Amino acid sequence: MPHLLDIQNVHLKYNQKEILTDFNLSVDQGDKILISGISGSGKTSIFKLILGFIKADSGSILFKGNKADAQSFQRIRQLTAYIPQDLDFADGNVQAFLDQMMQIKANRSISKPDPLPLFREFMLEPDILNKNIEELSGGEKQRLALITGLLLQKEIYLLDEPGSALDHEARLRVIAHFTNFDKTLIVVAHDPDWLSISFAKHYELKNGAGWEHTI
Repeated sequence: MPHLLDIQNVHLKYNQKEILTDFNLSVDQGDKILISGISGSGKTSIFKLILGFIKADSGSILFKGNKADAQSFQRIRQLTAYIPQDLDFADGNVQAFLDQMMQIKANRSISKPDPLPLFREFMLEPDILNKNIEELSGGEKQRLALITGLLLQKEIYLLDEPGSALDHEARLRVIAHFTNFDKTLIVVAHDPDWLSISFAKHYELKNGAGWEHTI
């Protein structure tokens, strides 16, 4: 059976700098994968390659065994919640924002979920729903972004430094949820809390290439 996603022998340059060199990554349905490495090692670029936002200089991206084309990348995006480290929210009420997300055409078939259980799990007060987004702290915005992704019930979750604005306890709550749900997860992180988790697949980026550590 083909992998859900495959990155095969990818080389990627940016401004003449080698970002990824002969990089390989295989992703199966339900995998939990950690990608670590120092800043500038190409971690976020891997997400952009998977989503088709950038194109490799050489190598291939495969989706369910077939080389990805424009239609494939569109399908991958439909299946994926990509939550970047710095997410720009529009100004406005939190409840109105969540309602608006559910009204987007691609999300209308989703039964409207109750966000409050996730608010409690991620240590957010329910009254945040009545606040304006611009009033929220960085950590509150980051948890709101993660909760929004979960409410959209996607099949693949790409999380870029998901605990960067959180304290230790809140970060552990996020880690516990995402490492124990049944969706496919790829996390880019370098903080000790994420690195302490035994992921079945752990890719460490060094000098543009990746070494896989598995358990």
